[in-house]
Amino acid sequence: MAKPFQLIFLLLLNTIWAQELDEIHKKQKSFSIFSVVQFQNSLCTAQPVSSPPTRGTCYTTSECSSNGGVASGSCASGFGVCCLIRVSSCGSTLSRNNTYIQNPNFPSGITTTGSCAYSIQTTTDICQIRLDFDNFVIGNPAGVTGNCPATDRVTITSGSGSGPNANPPVLCGTLTGTHMYIETGRATSPNTAITIQNAALITPVRTWKIRVTQIECASQNRAPTDCLQYFTGVSGTFQSFNFQTATGMITSNLNYKICFRQEEGFCSCQITEVDGRTPTAPNFNLGGAEAAERVTCDNARLVIRDSSNVPSDFFCGSYLNSVQADVAQGVVRLGATPFEIGVLTIDESRITAPSGFNLNFRMVPC
Repeated sequence: MAKPFQLIFLLLLNTIWAQELDEIHKKQKSFSIFSVVQFQNSLCTAQPVSSPPTRGTCYTTSECSSNGGVASGSCASGFGVCCLIRVSSCGSTLSRNNTYIQNPNFPSGITTTGSCAYSIQTTTDICQIRLDFDNFVIGNPAGVTGNCPATDRVTITSGSGSGPNANPPVLCGTLTGTHMYIETGRATSPNTAITIQNAALITPVRTWKIRVTQIECASQNRAPTDCLQYFTGVSGTFQSFNFQTATGMITSNLNYKICFRQEEGFCSCQITEVDGRTPTAPNFNLGGAEAAERVTCDNARLVIRDSSNVPSDFFCGSYLNSVQADVAQGVVRLGATPFEIGVLTIDESRITAPSGFNLNFRMVPC
């Protein structure tokens, strides 16, 4: 039979165990809740879904508000909000990654004629900025010269970058669905400026919605240096700026590179016209007769290296074809690495509109 002091000791011990178990349960519950509400600030699709989708960043409600964003749906199993950050006021400076630039009154057209400028501020770990033109429509190039008029143009400058796409070409017309990469030079001041001149009171209706993505220097999404456009994957399509079926016109004074990532196990790339061309709506027209010309190409050309051993790397004319003077669309081989295509336009006054290119790329296994 237990003595009284032994019973008291057992009761005290039991009480201590109960308190420790209760404390453990509290910590487990606290840890469980803590682990659920922690989530990455990953990309999310804003609601309602648009085409192309508008991409937000997954934040807590308070983070979204402090970053100047608007909640547009939920994320992280309902613990976060899909935060959409937009600027529309001319003269704005933006510093947050994944920010949209929109014209005042978007999706309606801008109602004031003149200049609208935006500045982008980056940090030292940012090497590139990618601009996605989800929607962009201003006036077309002048029909006589192919130059963008002073009243309708977008000028993009990067004060500290190097190479051709530190200051991309002046563009105009319809850029919807295209993109470009800009070198920053790792500057920390607002060094990248986007200036849009628009003649708002005449047709077409001027609108723009541009997604701004900041790319870290060590990111796998970084494009090769001085590639204005960069495509990944084993197949896809790419177009000239302001390509519009039956009405578009490529602008003068272009000189830039389109680059393609060489995917593992693939040793060359085939370039073809997108199907569906007609005499009045070609998918390739860079001047010349109804044939492929690769010897002179004085006014505009694509430079495609290792193109089935043809005597020149220049391609122009009204068909993309590796057979000289052919009058049918063909296949051009991009074999030299790195995979890149040069785009050069000099005098578009000699090219009958519609002009430009709308092409496929497809990687070929080794």
